[in-house]
Amino acid sequence: MEEIKNGSIRISDEVIADIAIKAARDVEGVASVHQRLLENAKSLMSSRVTFVKGVTLAPSEAGLEITVQISVLFGVKVQEVCAVVQREVADAVADMTGISVRCVNVAVVGVALPKAAAKKSTK
Repeated sequence: MEEIKNGSIRISDEVIADIAIKAARDVEGVASVHQRLLENAKSLMSSRVTFVKGVTLAPSEAGLEITVQISVLFGVKVQEVCAVVQREVADAVADMTGISVRCVNVAVVGVALPKAAAKKSTK
């Protein structure tokens, strides 16, 4: 949290997650960002780790650790897409919030057919 002359600024975890999701979705080859369901809210409330909209945020002294769960489009080079997601998410969060990003982890949890191919295969 940044202290300023007339008070302080607090950016909610949900806003940071929205920035990360938008940055990840804009990467070519990303089909979607997965949404995470919170089953045990009590255990999460006692933890410093926050789960929001498929993004995990873990603050530390060295900076914010962000984990994003994505599905990629079939046929893309997964390593290249993940590297771009890491770079874009880190840059977007740092640029828009001023928060230091220690690392961005990308978990590929699915592969999706491109929309045109999916329509052909269902006919």
